[in-house]
Amino acid sequence: MPVSSSVSDYAIVILHGAAAHDFLTPFNNEIARAAVKFGCNPIFVDLRDTNLALRQLDQALQTYKAYHILFAVTFQGLGIDFGDLAEHGNIWQAYKIPVLNLLAGHPSYNLDRHSHPAQAIMPLYNSRDFLTFHTNYIKHQGRKGYLPWGVFTHGTNPKPRHFEKGVQPLILCPKNTHDPEDLQRAWKVLPDLIQKIIHDALDDYWSLAASGPVETSVLRSADANGIELRHDVALFSFFLTQLDDYTKRVKSTRLIKELLPYPVTIHTNKVDHLDIEKARAMILPAVNSTELVPLYQKALAVVSMNSNVTDAPHERVLSALGAGALPITDANDWLHQTCPDLLPYTYNFKDASLGAAIEAVLDNPEKASAVAWEVCLEQRTKRTFERAMLEAFEMGLMHRYFTFNFVPPQGFYYKPSL
Repeated sequence: MPVSSSVSDYAIVILHGAAAHDFLTPFNNEIARAAVKFGCNPIFVDLRDTNLALRQLDQALQTYKAYHILFAVTFQGLGIDFGDLAEHGNIWQAYKIPVLNLLAGHPSYNLDRHSHPAQAIMPLYNSRDFLTFHTNYIKHQGRKGYLPWGVFTHGTNPKPRHFEKGVQPLILCPKNTHDPEDLQRAWKVLPDLIQKIIHDALDDYWSLAASGPVETSVLRSADANGIELRHDVALFSFFLTQLDDYTKRVKSTRLIKELLPYPVTIHTNKVDHLDIEKARAMILPAVNSTELVPLYQKALAVVSMNSNVTDAPHERVLSALGAGALPITDANDWLHQTCPDLLPYTYNFKDASLGAAIEAVLDNPEKASAVAWEVCLEQRTKRTFERAMLEAFEMGLMHRYFTFNFVPPQGFYYKPSL
């Protein structure tokens, strides 16, 4: 269905709500800018207050009618269950408003977000690793898709970095960390076999991969202990969550420790499990995502850490690139294929390569800045988050047509009822 060029004709609902460090404010603003470019009016529905959300949605329905609300967009399943317990049932299904559910975390953390029964909901994964897990193990019959993100521009134009002699360039690390020992202590109350499978899986992961997905290590450990997980997605997801959470705690703690001897600025939430007495790094409280945007614009480099995936970067990498800053991150397949010029500034979790990457920036900030600027311009031309959202909106129109407005081109075709 063609979309009018008039922003008054059609609307896209953007579901807003609470998120760690107010992540959704700049994220949803990016979606809103894409909606305007798509020829639609962005309508925010704030789910932090149910009554307010109902009023906002009712106002949107009065202004545009349900047919002129093309779809809703949400992150990590926020609001997909809106109205499930009410008499009319799921509100999106009732009003025939499709929902694009943008997902950037492993499905194991909350399976319900990935298998909602309402046909209106369409999960869109930013990693094929996550989509493959859904296809192989969750096996939900609903429509789903893959949407790689692009660099975040945050509505700004970046500038190349210039340096004054004797002035320390800003190397930024906005990274929360949690004590892995806290999780180890929590495991001690679990049945012995569960503990053994977890620890055997960890031994396998650290000895072979130390990065990327944890599924293979969990399956090998469970198989060796006589437990079949491939057809037990609930138990499989439990083990995956333990391994994924613990390995990220270990990695983030190691990352902060290795940064302490260097002149970097660390914004973090927790340091009581770290020895920071002799730290050269400046350690400051965590800041919200909106406050990070101007810091990305000022920083020469941004230290980050990818999730346990092979084909997607962390959001901080995309924000750094969009702002013209140099991302210093662990290398995965995405970086090798998309930004190979950044490889000299990457690290891994098997040696002291993070320190070497920091030293490479400090020893020659002009070169690091030049590399960052070239990759920034290339990626802003090649793929931005706004462009990714425009692709998502096209998926939304397809989903809307086939779910709620389907008319077959041939009279002999009948859409199956699954």
